[in-house]
Amino acid sequence: MTLDPSDHRRGHSTRVGCLAHVNVCQNSGGWHVTVADFEHNHEPLIPPGGSITRTPTKEQQAIISDYAKIPKIKRSQVAAIVKNHPEFVHKPLESRQIGNILNYARKDARDKISAMGGDFNAILTTLQERARTEGWKYDVLLDDANIIIAIWWQSGTQNELGKCFHDILLNDNTYNRNNCGYVLNIGIIIDSSAKSRNVFYTLHAREDVATHSWVLQCYIKHTGFAFEAFGSDRAAALIRSVAEVSPLSYHFYCLHHTQGNVVKHARQHLGGSLGPFFQDFWATYRAVSPEEFERLWKRLISRYPSLKDYLHRELYSCREQWAWAWVSTKFTAGVRTTGRVESENRVSKEFAGAKTSAKQLFDLLNERTMQQTSLHLQRVRDVRVFILACS
Repeated sequence: MTLDPSDHRRGHSTRVGCLAHVNVCQNSGGWHVTVADFEHNHEPLIPPGGSITRTPTKEQQAIISDYAKIPKIKRSQVAAIVKNHPEFVHKPLESRQIGNILNYARKDARDKISAMGGDFNAILTTLQERARTEGWKYDVLLDDANIIIAIWWQSGTQNELGKCFHDILLNDNTYNRNNCGYVLNIGIIIDSSAKSRNVFYTLHAREDVATHSWVLQCYIKHTGFAFEAFGSDRAAALIRSVAEVSPLSYHFYCLHHTQGNVVKHARQHLGGSLGPFFQDFWATYRAVSPEEFERLWKRLISRYPSLKDYLHRELYSCREQWAWAWVSTKFTAGVRTTGRVESENRVSKEFAGAKTSAKQLFDLLNERTMQQTSLHLQRVRDVRVFILACS
């Protein structure tokens, strides 16, 4: 029967009837070669200059298995990374071998999580142990069926950061970071080096007022301080939550999100001629006093009457949360947007996605916290070296 070559799989153990062989016998005099026939009836399986496929060593398996913790990494990327590693220079592995090791390692990780009762049970087990030994803090929110709908945590280091730098809290949510569909909520403070530090993480299923309030209450309860200024976008549920949980805190809105909203509506009414409008709008934003703001606002409305309803409804009513005349009187460390949180969301997107398990995301977020701590210690060391060099 004639088969199409594409339908014929050439395995490594295919019988081809080759008579090439070597006979080696042992007698009292030692080992002897009695037959050596090197005439093959097929092309060599290993091309000239190629290498023989060998079983991966334990060291190679351990190295590749470490990369399996990164959800989005591909075997081609791992192959490029380990190509020049001493363990692989003289004992290279095929792409399929690297893929098999990655798959086995990931399966083993899933089996361990399943043995612990699933992702959230595994997370709780880890949190309970670290709370007992390392001072971690955590809280869990259950629904009426005792299903976990939110889990909040911070490491011991994050808890100390929250106590030291409780003046400002920046907050935002991001999506598609785990296979459970839970939202990732990150809280960020600004340390003494003006650097962003993740101060808590939350995974929650809902984005209503009750959930946002619970998240903020957890932060205040475990750090012992209410934030003096809170920065976020203009999510209605979050705005109500801040007013409910910490009514004396100053809530300022992200200027970048505000600008985007203004651009969207202005383009609908003004078409492409947005230049003159934004010159007047930013002049109004930069007003140095409430009185000056009122004067410039009236001028803005008179020049662009088609935007009057939108501007009054969406911006004038909350002018104290975004206009410079009021924001400049509050301590926000120069922050006007939620760009610090957006940057952190981009970082989490690099190592987590919609196929990442909740437990994997939990571990990766904790590694991110350790990276931030390590960078902070490096900055402290550099400052000390500079001081010693100058003294």
